[in-house]
Amino acid sequence: MYLISIENAVSPASIALDFKDSVHPVEIKLDANLSQSEAMIPAIDSLLNRYKIDKNQLEGVVFSQGPGAFTGIRVAAGIAQGISLGLNIPLIGVNSLESTAFHFAKEIQGFIFVLNDARMDEVYLGGFFVDSAKRLHEVLEPLLLQKDIALPYIDSLMDGLRLQMKMTSEAHHFNDYTLVGDAAEYFPDVKFLYHKTCAIDLIEFAKASIKNSFTQLGRKNKDNIFEVPLPIYLRKKVAFTSSERKKGYGGNPKSETPEIPQNIMQYSKLAQRFRDAGVVVKPMALEAIDEVHELDVKVHVTPWSRESFYSAFYNDDYKNITLYKDGKLIGVAVQLLYPEESHLMTIGIDSAYRNKGYAKLLMDLMHLYALDQKFKLKNEHYQQILEVRVTNNSAIELYKKYGYEQIGYRKGYYELPDGTKEDGIVYAKRI
Repeated sequence: MYLISIENAVSPASIALDFKDSVHPVEIKLDANLSQSEAMIPAIDSLLNRYKIDKNQLEGVVFSQGPGAFTGIRVAAGIAQGISLGLNIPLIGVNSLESTAFHFAKEIQGFIFVLNDARMDEVYLGGFFVDSAKRLHEVLEPLLLQKDIALPYIDSLMDGLRLQMKMTSEAHHFNDYTLVGDAAEYFPDVKFLYHKTCAIDLIEFAKASIKNSFTQLGRKNKDNIFEVPLPIYLRKKVAFTSSERKKGYGGNPKSETPEIPQNIMQYSKLAQRFRDAGVVVKPMALEAIDEVHELDVKVHVTPWSRESFYSAFYNDDYKNITLYKDGKLIGVAVQLLYPEESHLMTIGIDSAYRNKGYAKLLMDLMHLYALDQKFKLKNEHYQQILEVRVTNNSAIELYKKYGYEQIGYRKGYYELPDGTKEDGIVYAKRI
């Protein structure tokens, strides 16, 4: 694949050319007598000529959407759009915070927070999670905030993020995240991996995105022209007006302290409810499957097979949750997340621990996971579906309290241990 990338959200600007799986970067030193666009276009031509690449061989152009310097982003977007229009090739915008996190994703598992220098004692912040398969998930959209509140703000997110991404309600008394970016000088007292975003990062991220179908290779509008991804510009104000200065405002306007995103706040509150109840939720471990199956057999007339739990464990579309009280397994919940809907496959609490609100805690957690799926896929009609035996009155009562409504009836759906069959009711709830 022949790609060219432009990074102009940070200084120094850089460009990179990728062909035959080999990346060739160039740092652009701007002449004081030239504008950014006047310096960059010849640099791109020079890079192509150096490797004897004709412009018509290019298959895509990548540029940094920021966040970063507004003029730099605007120039890069304009040049990238010009190349895209002139050659009719896809235009790919990359979040520079995400490309930085991706740079470290091969070596780090868990939470990564990117902190880039935004000048004026402020930083750009982005949050990401690298799962066990080395896939990168954005957990916090780009923010602009004052450098002095960056670390306290990150700490305020962690309770909710651990429950959301690591599926654990355990409180941590240490920082289980990694800080990276180019704002290291602001945080001398903490471990910080320095990295300044460059054009190579953009290409590597774009290539991985295309390979893994995270994004489409450019999108065309109704006029059959490749759309220009919107720049990420977070600073709303760089100076006070004359009237504001007359009122006594001085220096530079400061960014407001951001609120904790609503979804993370919901997870934080639920994590605290688990702790208040004296129970701990954890992701189902491979070595715990036999014990989980024994519990499921104990609490359900028609339990899951051991093979079903193994299958769910190895399937990324499942959320497999276990609940512990004083180190003892007392509950389990398994949910399958489809693009169109989620299915609550099984949920159960040890009979010795029922009527204490534990099932409600698991139900609330499953609801949040389904809600994440709804917003991720932008599916306004997303719903959660479950099935229950017609005689399981306690479960039916719980589901009705949660707003589930009957949408189907399955004759003889459940096969009982004595060989007889029992009907099942299908319930659904709009998330």
